[in-house]
Amino acid sequence: MANLNKKKAFFRPTKAKFILPIILVVLTILLFLATKDLNSKVGDYSCKILEIKDTIRGYETQGNIISLNDAKFRSDEMTNELLRDLENNKLQFAVVNIYNQYVNQFNPIYPADCSFSGLRPLCGSYSSQEDYDCAKRLFADSDVKILGIFKTEMPEYKKPSSIILILSLIYLFIISYLISCVIAFVYRSLKPKT
Repeated sequence: MANLNKKKAFFRPTKAKFILPIILVVLTILLFLATKDLNSKVGDYSCKILEIKDTIRGYETQGNIISLNDAKFRSDEMTNELLRDLENNKLQFAVVNIYNQYVNQFNPIYPADCSFSGLRPLCGSYSSQEDYDCAKRLFADSDVKILGIFKTEMPEYKKPSSIILILSLIYLFIISYLISCVIAFVYRSLKPKT
């Protein structure tokens, strides 16, 4: 009977046991949103840079040197603006990068972003298809490297499954709740009995 009470106490919900799961789920959602924001910025810049590069190719074929130099200048300015923007948001960039590269080690069903995590089975593209395709084409076709982080061999665009994302959050919640139960058990075991 005492053993059954210990088991019930181990899993019994308390406010303290919900702190870690809630924090981790909220952080995961915030990092998901930060990844979408960062990808949107990079995709937007990538499309603009590609547009200018296409203009440069046209001017090269026409032999229009003045317009060609102007377009090259705009391309360099746009690339520098992207790098400045990323530099100004380097904490967001670093956190998003690290999280997307290592998230599957503690949450194997989380669909990490393909542009950060490489070719993982459950990776997804957290941007519009147009932005993703621009970034993929820019990084594959040129010498542009964004701080050496984005993968140049990005897979084809695939939107992350909402169901997988929700299951991933549920999985994270359950695992972190179990960890909280273990921590509470150890705390109760080590706590001096009065």
